[in-house]
Order: sequence, then structure tokens, then C-alpha cells
Amino acid sequence: MTYHNVGYRVLFDNYKVIYITDTRTVEGISAKNYDLYLIEGNYDEDEIEKRISQKQKECKYVYEFRAKDSHLSKQQASEFLLNNMGENSEYVFMHEHIERG
Repeated sequence: MTYHNVGYRVLFDNYKVIYITDTRTVEGISAKNYDLYLIEGNYDEDEIEKRISQKQKECKYVYEFRAKDSHLSKQQASEFLLNNMGENSEYVFMHEHIERG
């Protein structure tokens, strides 16, 4: 199965926004000193591995495999932000996965 990355750079006069979602990686993407970063931070890497392990033990469907193949972890998003944000930049984590029941 092939997944496609989605991202938009939006410029309002002197205000720069980048919106990154439904992507497995941000490798090769640079967005230095944008004013606002809207980026998915879908899951915590350690937490998702625990959920995968538990569901496998219980012979349950493991949605998390697909999540790892089509979304950024909080750690990946944070690394991207640290490498790109300027002193006055702001960010919002979006599309955060919440495990129910």
C-alpha cells in the first residue's frame, strides 16, 4: 500500500504557516523560521509499541501498525520543530491518537 504525504505552505504577507499531516516522514522537508507550525504528533513511540504488544498477546486487531506507516510520532514532530522553529515560532500538535476502550 502506498501512502502520500500531505503538507501546505501558506504565506500571508509576512506571516508563514506550514501545515503537515498524514505523513510518515518529514525527511527532506525544510521550513526554517515559520511563524506557525501545524503538525501532526499522532502517537508516542514507546506507548504505541506497548499497545501493539498487548494487542498481539490478546490476538486483537492492531490498528497501530497502519498508524506508524502513515502518521508522524510526537518524537518525529518534535525533532522537526527543533530543527526548524525560530525564536518566535509557535506550534500546534494535531491529529493526536486517543486510545478508547
